[in-house]
Amino acid sequence: MTIKKAVAYVRVSSKSDAQMHSFDYQNEYWKNYISRIPDNQFCGIYADKGISGKSISNRPNFLRMIKDAKAGKIDIIYTKSVARFGRNTQELLKTVQELRDIGVKVFFEKEQIDTLKPNSDLFLTVAAAVAENDLRIYSANQRWSIREKFAKGFISIGNKILGYRMDSETNTLVVISEEAETVRYIFEQYINGLGETKLANKLTELGKKNKNGNVKWNKSSVAYILKNEKYIGDALSQKTIKYLGEGKLNKGEAKQYYVQNAHEPIVSREMFK
Repeated sequence: MTIKKAVAYVRVSSKSDAQMHSFDYQNEYWKNYISRIPDNQFCGIYADKGISGKSISNRPNFLRMIKDAKAGKIDIIYTKSVARFGRNTQELLKTVQELRDIGVKVFFEKEQIDTLKPNSDLFLTVAAAVAENDLRIYSANQRWSIREKFAKGFISIGNKILGYRMDSETNTLVVISEEAETVRYIFEQYINGLGETKLANKLTELGKKNKNGNVKWNKSSVAYILKNEKYIGDALSQKTIKYLGEGKLNKGEAKQYYVQNAHEPIVSREMFK
């Protein structure tokens, strides 16, 4: 009897408690599952946590698994479903074909698809198309939910913004005094004729902390502050959007919402203009 080197691939798409519990459960499940198969030698689990299944290129452990398979370290890959392996039909079929060419089997438990069996591509194509369509529906529902929140005045700042912190209970930006002084300094110096690059160098020289808490500034970080309407107390929502799990600048694809006097300003409207 030839012993097959078997692994499992696990992916959870968000970092919520429920998903993390699912991740831990899957780890334990596959250890037991593979160990019970007589001709299988359990060789580990490859796992990506909190990563979308839209693109293979964004999943480091998936890529590591494929590399190990091509190096002869893997004979069989087990995974829960087609959706867990990937939601892009073209990428999924291409990857399965590459593995098949080197004799590596992928087994999808939910759909009971063995990629080394005849006609497996037909079943896999249908299952992959369903998984990809499910992602489109989910993305559309998420976008609708976010738009409804914005329409009702919800504010999102994404990453931390210099000079403010979000009060989650009131959904309001609260001014951080020391950081606000740096913001005012930037506007004042720019109005006095100091360009973005020179201003960035000056801030670095003075040891002024940026939004990440370090003192290294560049032209783009200065420009971001000078163009950000939140410093006059307003809020423009949906500057960026997510489509099929990937972030991108909103260039008219989605409606934007502008709220005036949403929170305490740091600079005057006259200074901002």
